[in-house]
Amino acid sequence: MYIYSVGYMVKSLLQGEDDLFIQREQQFQVSILSISNCAGRLLSGIVGDLLSNSFKKSRGWILLIPSSCLFLVQILGLTIVKSDKLWINSVINGVGYGFTWSSIPQLLLDFFGVQVFSFSWGFINLSPIIPAYFFTHLFGSNYDKNSPLDESTNTKVCVKGVQ
Repeated sequence: MYIYSVGYMVKSLLQGEDDLFIQREQQFQVSILSISNCAGRLLSGIVGDLLSNSFKKSRGWILLIPSSCLFLVQILGLTIVKSDKLWINSVINGVGYGFTWSSIPQLLLDFFGVQVFSFSWGFINLSPIIPAYFFTHLFGSNYDKNSPLDESTNTKVCVKGVQ
């Protein structure tokens, strides 16, 4: 949901700014999210190998990192009131998301083996469809409810900012 809605968050936080500036800020947030997602995926492999090979711990412990990141994103989402701080949330969200989607295949192989990997990985990839649809719809309907129609551009514009 964050990936879908970060553009709307930027637009809402930058109410009254130039459209070109808003568009650049939206692109910046998506770029930061993508780069940090890639970094999270790379770090997940390194940390997973360190946990299992160097510290002789279960790879399951790796899930503490993305769960902590994504919990922090929720807290920061409640406290960020200016768009110049939103990049912090995008970085942490990207790292947490990258860690999650890179560590799950490792965990599936370790806990269930290669015999059921393709079924398990397919099931895991299908699992976010319904929650993503629900929460994206919830965000969109709440955003639309708080956005009056701008007659000149015939689009809805959120004028409440952080509220």
